[in-house]
Parts: sequence; C-alpha cells; structure tokens
Amino acid sequence: MSAHARLSASSSHRWLNCPGSIAAGEMYPSTTNANAEWGTKAHIEAERCLLLNIDAQTDDEVMNETVDAYLQYIRSLPVAVADYCVELKVDLTLWIPQGFGTADFVGIDLKTKTLYVVDLKTGRNKVFAKNNPQLKLYALGADAMLAGLYDIERIKIVIVQPPLDHIDEAEIDPNELDDWGKNFVRQRAVLALQPDAPRIPGEKQCQWCAHKANCVELMEYVADTVSNAFDDETLPPIPTINDEQIRVVLERKSLIESWLSAVEDLALQRLLDGQALPGFKLVEGRSLRQWRNEDEAITRLVPLLGGDTYTQKVVSPAQAEKLLKKQKGDIADLIVKPPGKPTIAPSNDARKSFGVELDSFDKTELQ
Repeated sequence: MSAHARLSASSSHRWLNCPGSIAAGEMYPSTTNANAEWGTKAHIEAERCLLLNIDAQTDDEVMNETVDAYLQYIRSLPVAVADYCVELKVDLTLWIPQGFGTADFVGIDLKTKTLYVVDLKTGRNKVFAKNNPQLKLYALGADAMLAGLYDIERIKIVIVQPPLDHIDEAEIDPNELDDWGKNFVRQRAVLALQPDAPRIPGEKQCQWCAHKANCVELMEYVADTVSNAFDDETLPPIPTINDEQIRVVLERKSLIESWLSAVEDLALQRLLDGQALPGFKLVEGRSLRQWRNEDEAITRLVPLLGGDTYTQKVVSPAQAEKLLKKQKGDIADLIVKPPGKPTIAPSNDARKSFGVELDSFDKTELQ
C-alpha cells in the first residue's frame, strides 16, 4: 500500500469540490481508526490472494468473507490473468501536480476492448460508482498508462462493497473522461494547491473534512440556509412553511446536522482540555446501572429468581447467516423482509419510489 499524494484520488471528492480544504486540512494531525486499519488489512489480503490465486486465509472470519466476496467478483470478469494488474500505481501528473494513485484492480477485456477499474470498499457508508471522482481518476491514469498496449474503447468503473452486499458499476465514455481530466481536474488541482484557495461548503466535501467544525464558510453556509429559506415577504399573515422552504432545508439537512455534531465535538474536546467556553461547562452524563461483578450477581440471584435470572432471545437473521456461513441458504425460507417505514429521500435517490399506503405500516410508529 503506497503513501498518499497531497492531492490524492481518495480525497478528490473533497478537493475537487472545495479547493481550500487542502490547506485547511493540513492544520490538523493525521488520524486513523480501527475500521480504517481493518480495511487496510483486508486490502493487503485481497492483493495477496489475487497474486497467488488463493482464497482469503486470515484469523478473522469476517475479513475472509469480505475478501472472498471481492475475489468472487474479480474472478467473474472476462479478464485474463495476463491482462490485469493488482494495486496498480497510476501516474496522474498529466492532470494533478505530483499526482498519483493506487487502483485496487485494473483489467482489460480484450474481446470487448473494455478497461475495468475496480475498487474494494469495506466501510458501511454506501459508495456508488457513477461520477465517483476517485475511480474516474484511477481510470484516467490507467487508460493513459495502458493505451499504448491495448485498444481501449470502453471504460467500466466498479465499486465492490461486501459488508453491504453492494456492487455498483458505471460506464464512462473515454472521450468524456479525457475532457473531465483536462478541463476540470487540472484547473481544480492548480487552484487547490494555492494557499488562499477558496473554501466551498457542500455535503460531499464537508463530510470527512478535518476543518469542518472550524470552517467559517460552512458556518455562513448553514446560517444562509436558515435565513434565506425563511426570508419571504410574500408569506400570508399566519405564515406556514412552503414547499420550496421545505425542499431547501431537507436538501441541506445532512450537512447541517454533520456540522452541528462536529462543532459539539470540538466544544467537548476544548472543555476536556481544560479550556473555558463561556456559557457552557462539563457535567456527568446519564449512565445505566450495571452489576459490579456479574458472576457474583448470578450466584446471589439464582436462589432468589431461579430461571428468571436469565433472558433469551433468538438470534437475528443476519447473526444466524454469519454463524451458518456457507449453509446460510438452508434458512432462506424462514426470512422475510417487511416493508420499511416511509422515509424522505432526494428525487435522484436510487431506491424505487412508491405510493404511500399507510395501512401497510404501523401508524403509531409515524407519530
């Protein structure tokens, strides 16, 4: 696994949309977490398995299942072993100063002249292939690198996300991809490397930005959302929120909530560090009582409560399938998936729209 470029493909969703996020983010120390480290190990195991043509063999069964699901997809592609690369470092300097990236899998289908660029995702935030800047950058680099060796007429970018049983494919026109690289990526990359590059708030670029809680531009964006949405001189004497105002607020709800949470985390950390925050203080939060020593509690409770000392609950379908592993098909007929409660989503959401039939739901849950 290689080091990241300053303008990395994996963070391109941020700097392409908010050039100023690069300089702002560099004020903060690099961080990682257990999930990220687990994902790195899964990528290393996937690389090893593809190079040796074996299945996953770790002490972590969940990792084995994740890697094997990825391998199953890769092995289903019409790509010969001689015509694919694993963990391919692609040169992006044609579009990004000192730019490079590492694609999980790149392969060529000689029959259809198709370039495949596949990315393994191990997180639980669903990722889609269409207009995915990270995969588009990998495709740019791979196409430029392999064009002299292969005749490439089609490009497919693919997300394989085993934890969510999610595989998403998108086809890109090579000419459109080239225009995107020349006319958008180049301009944004140069801008992002300027110390005074503009910060442009938005849901995608702000989601994982380290500067989010301290970003004045994001604070102003949130304030403008609220003030402008309700600054309407045409409202009737008894004002009610109208459809346009509802639309504006809902479209930005996720970003606003994310920003509020980040500011709250920042305030908590400052107070924990002993700094004063006028108007606020640290207090002990709510907690639940627990047994000081569970074994001692069992010894004392059994004579008093007998069988009522313990509770039992059947495992969930997901837990049962995890325990059964390859035999999970044996219980498929026992599982049903009732309709979910109605929820609001943007009109471009991939899920199918449906007419509301409230009789299908427990109306008390909607109160």
